[in-house]
Order: sequence, then structure tokens, then C-alpha cells
Amino acid sequence: MTRIEITLGLLATIGAILVMGLIGATEEGRMAGAARGFTTRSVERGAKLFDGQCALCHGPNAVGLKCPPLDQTSGLHGGKNPGVAWRLEEMGWERTMLFEYIVNVVSNGRNASTRPWQWKGNRDVGPSTESLMAMPAFAQANNGPLRPDQIRDIANYLVAFEDFLPEDPDEAKAFAAAVPNKVSSFDDPGLNQRPDGSDPVALGAFLFTDLACATCHAVEAASPLVVCPNLSTIWTTAADRVADPAYTGAADGEAAYIAESIRNPGAFVVSGFVNGVMPATFGTLPDADVDALIAYLSKGAYTPLGAGGAITATAGITATAGTTATAGTTATVGLTATRSTTSTTAP
Repeated sequence: MTRIEITLGLLATIGAILVMGLIGATEEGRMAGAARGFTTRSVERGAKLFDGQCALCHGPNAVGLKCPPLDQTSGLHGGKNPGVAWRLEEMGWERTMLFEYIVNVVSNGRNASTRPWQWKGNRDVGPSTESLMAMPAFAQANNGPLRPDQIRDIANYLVAFEDFLPEDPDEAKAFAAAVPNKVSSFDDPGLNQRPDGSDPVALGAFLFTDLACATCHAVEAASPLVVCPNLSTIWTTAADRVADPAYTGAADGEAAYIAESIRNPGAFVVSGFVNGVMPATFGTLPDADVDALIAYLSKGAYTPLGAGGAITATAGITATAGTTATAGTTATVGLTATRSTTSTTAP
């Protein structure tokens, strides 16, 4: 190999290194530009899909109609700053998870409106509509018309309304505070005062509505609503699920199963349903609230320790502190009954 050939080879190698370095230096910007282009095209597709599938109820440009607005005035946007995405916050969603929230709701629909005095949707608006979903499920997996990529396009379109909010945190908060005619779940003219907890079933019924559980779960056996599992016989069903070899959770009884489902809904997903529909934001609920929900869903078969001078439900069985409850035993307050003595009122 001649000296000229060696020199040319070195120059070619150096040139290749320089070119690769130049590409590497600009790659981040190139990828960012490609991502912006992808998002822009997704937003454009989402806008067309929204006009065809959603605008009839949510209004043109998502300004609201017979269903609530979804634009920058909706309280769904601006989750980078506390208090701006107030609507997401009051529903128990992480305020930065707007995209995930939209995909969830569009995919699975709404059994009932969370603000029915203002927006009923398709439910309870006329004869034979009391069993309709307030918002139908749009995912093909739920017998709707839209593919997953189309639902993501709609979500990207709606998320883009955040661009209309001021970037400055204080200005964004002022914008959210100044939106006229805001409708919060707490504005319900028929909203009852929270019970004091002396009746756990009453408190559980209040929380089931207040926490918007009814938007996805039905508690009537004959309900056609199927966004999430029917809870009309959950006390019986829970025992069967815990005993099922396919069960993947850690609960050891009915009450523990329901508590686990509230606080860690992904621990076990019921066959026929998908993970992620129920937000994992109820893990911070106080124990007393979780106990009250269990009491309500068990139709009184479960009574939390200390509620109204009672103990964990035993269907006519009570026990003293430090005593293991057994059928036919009568004593006083203070013991949490074991699973073997848990209520037998459910079949």
C-alpha cells in the first residue's frame, strides 16, 4: 500500500467521523422536529374525527353543547400548575394525565354524568333513556367505531387546547379562575351533606356518588351498563374471585378484596375488562372511607370496626375483644371477625 493510499484512507476515515459527529449533533433537533410533525398530523386527524364523532354533543371546537366543554375553559388543561386543571383534580385524576384521561373516557364511555343537573348526556333525557350510557364507549374493543390510533388522535387534538392557556403560572391560574359559568361536581343543587359516618352504609352511598364511582360501575343487577364490573353482588363475587386459582391479588377475604380493588385496581383485572380504566388515584382514601364503601357495596353485610358500636359484620354474630367469633356466640364490641365468621347473609 502506497503512502498516498494510506493518506487517502486516513482522510476518508476522518471525514466519516466528522459527518457522523455532525449528524449526532443535530439528531436531537431532527427527532424533535419529526415528533412535532407527527403530533401536528395527529392533531389534524383528531380534529376531523372530533367533528364527526364528538361535536354533536361537545360542540364545535369542543366549546360544549349538551355535553360539557373540553377546550381550554374546561378545567382539564394546565396540569403543570396546581389549581388550573381543577376538573381533573376534583375527579381524582393526576392533573398531568389529561391524555390518559381522554383516552380512558373516549374508549370506555360514561355510565352516568358526573354533573347531570347541567349535562345529562344521553341518559335520563326522555322515555326509555334511563338505562342508556350518558356517553357511549367509542373503542372498537367496546363495540364502538374507533380504533386505538383514532382515539389517540382525538386525545392529541384535545390536549392541544392547552396551547391557549397562558404559559406564566400566575396568569394561567388567573385565567382558570376567571372562566365564566364553571360547573363543578360540588355545585350539585341536590348534593347531600356528607354523613358523619355513624351509619357506614349511608356514608358509603354518599361516597359512591361523590367519588363518581357510578359513572363506570352499576350497582343494579339488571343494569346494562358494562364499562366496569357490575357491583350488585360484589360481596359474594369477591369470595369467589379470591378463591379462584386465576386470582392475582393479595386479598384474603371479601372486605380485603374490595379494598384492594379500590386502592390498587390493577392487582387483579376481572376477565372481560381491561386494566387502566379505573384510575389508581384512590389509594390515598382514608381507611374510614374505604370501609364505608365496603359496607355500602356489601349491602350492610360488613360493618367497620367501631361504627355505631358495632364490629366487622357477622350476620347476627358478635364477639368480645380478644375473643374469636364463632357462630352462635353473643358478646360485646371490640373484635374484628375473621373470614370464617364473616357475614353469611350473601349467598
